[in-house]
Amino acid sequence: MLNLRNASIYMIILAALGFLLMIFNMQYIWLFAALAVIYIYLLVMGSVKICAGFYIKVLCHGGTSEKLVALTFDDGPDPDQTPRILEILEKHQVRATFFVIGRKAEDEEDLLRNIFSAGHTIGNHSYSHALFFDLFGRKKMEQDLLRANNVIEKVSANKPVLFRPPFGVTNPIVAKVVKKLGYHAIGWSVKSLDTVLKNPDKIVERINDRLHPGAVILMHDDREMTVKVLEEVILKIKKEGYRFVGVEEMMGFTPRTR
Repeated sequence: MLNLRNASIYMIILAALGFLLMIFNMQYIWLFAALAVIYIYLLVMGSVKICAGFYIKVLCHGGTSEKLVALTFDDGPDPDQTPRILEILEKHQVRATFFVIGRKAEDEEDLLRNIFSAGHTIGNHSYSHALFFDLFGRKKMEQDLLRANNVIEKVSANKPVLFRPPFGVTNPIVAKVVKKLGYHAIGWSVKSLDTVLKNPDKIVERINDRLHPGAVILMHDDREMTVKVLEEVILKIKKEGYRFVGVEEMMGFTPRTR
């Protein structure tokens, strides 16, 4: 797999070869410009393509041939939509994973407690979910994640072991902080686009078409559209013979206790 370390090594080797060629013929100077463009492209794509694992190992699906699927929700808890989602999950006896925003959870402690008491897993999705979270310095980013941890731990018997980067963006600083705090970085293999698509049928169809053993589905519990489609999504997935599990069960993790 191509990652930051391997890409840097390849670029250094190619740059050295380019330098040798340039010694004999200056016309090869264009190679340096081309290598610079390619390297910058790799750095950018490695940041925005979370499942590329360019900067950090990110788990985007379970390595299983069993018909298991993990349903995940980002950006909550939301006082209007999350309770409705919890009702649907309880009705169909589905266990899910909620990646919560700390500042929202801080205002909705009772709702966060309901998520946990219903048997769902709670993961860290940062405290601020700031637009430029990935540009934070290491210390500021670490403080942000620890602040979210404190909110989650206040109502939970477990420390968060799962982390989903805001906007699915990674970089070397994110990698260092995640490693230091002992998180497992979680991505997804099925993106529902419930924040973008306006047609409920399109969302259901999209998820169903991309379903596979070990799938991790990304949805959002702060969207009314998610509530509209969730029951049908669950019924169709069950009809295909899949069983819903939490992300930690899918990946084989044990919750980290106090």
